Amino acid sequence: MAWKDAKAEGTKWADEKLPADLRGQVLQLVNFETDFDSRFFYPDRSAQYHSMITNAIARNARKRGAKTVYATITPSAYMEWQTGQGKEDSKELRLKFIESCHFLSANA
Repeated sequence: MAWKDAKAEGTKWADEKLPADLRGQVLQLVNFETDFDSRFFYPDRSAQYHSMITNAIARNARKRGAKTVYATITPSAYMEWQTGQGKEDSKELRLKFIESCHFLSANA
């Protein structure tokens, strides 16, 4: 997949999930070390393509005034969370977890 596709996907995500004014906010985005990790959460997305999407989101957020940080998430982090939730593993639960790892917080 090309940068153009990733940029469109990242822009769409930012437009749907982020407010227009992000001054004083920090946006945490998710990073993956391996394709396996990325595909564990997003089956159709390589780590490289995911990185392109998050780079597009980060650019968009910085234009709105946010600072951006990245957290590297692994399947083992999900499994610990899932165990604490007491729920069966599913695509939907994985997506819920990984999307919760993208969040805004006040600039410290």
